[in-house]
Amino acid sequence: ETRLEEKGYFKDIKIAINKVSQRLNDQKRIIKETNAMKEEWLAGVTHDIRTPLSVIVGKSEELQNIENDNEKKQMLETIKNQSFKITFLVNDLNLINKLDSHQFILNPQPLDLCKLIRECIADVMNIYASNQYDFVFDQNTKHGKIYIEGDAHLLKRAFHNVLINSIVHNEQECCISIKVKEELNDVIITFSDNGVGMSEEKIKIINNGKQNINQVHGWGSVVVKRIIGLHSGTTEFRNNNGMEVNMTLPKKLG
Repeated sequence: ETRLEEKGYFKDIKIAINKVSQRLNDQKRIIKETNAMKEEWLAGVTHDIRTPLSVIVGKSEELQNIENDNEKKQMLETIKNQSFKITFLVNDLNLINKLDSHQFILNPQPLDLCKLIRECIADVMNIYASNQYDFVFDQNTKHGKIYIEGDAHLLKRAFHNVLINSIVHNEQECCISIKVKEELNDVIITFSDNGVGMSEEKIKIINNGKQNINQVHGWGSVVVKRIIGLHSGTTEFRNNNGMEVNMTLPKKLG
């Protein structure tokens, strides 16, 4: 970077040239960083999709040579779960893109939080979960209902992602617990399961907000943090004999 000495008869012109030069250098840096992010994004998407696709192709080929109905049922269940992973990934990436490019307009309204969570549990049980997953919902409320101000579509997406993560990362079986605790100005929502959890390294990356697609437990955790953050809340992931996600959201007062 060459910078003109800002003095002499043409001082004002030199200052203007230096400013233009600085802007050009800043633009070059931004373009370079953006291209690096795109390369990382493409590499990550390829990495995340390749594994479930390989399983789907492999199990599909094996099905052709298997006559036992129980084995076929297990393989079809595996194919379904791996297909879900790809669907979740694509949907999460589309949502993140919309949030980052400000294409998504928040539609805040008063929401009955416990009702919203019950609807999410029912959705996941009816569409995604088989009999090997148990759901327990515990609401510790003072007045029966807890109201928050939020976008119902986005919040349901965040809750869906946490529940679905417990399923797709625990393909054998697990118990999924959801607890709601009411405090003076906030409400704490705790999602937990007794499954495999995740490494402390990944948890640290997610909680520090420095995750990229190659480091996280799927893009679902990124989406969850973005959505709860948009609602002036916080999200913390941790291991506790399985995976635990603690969300704090402000209550709607008055």
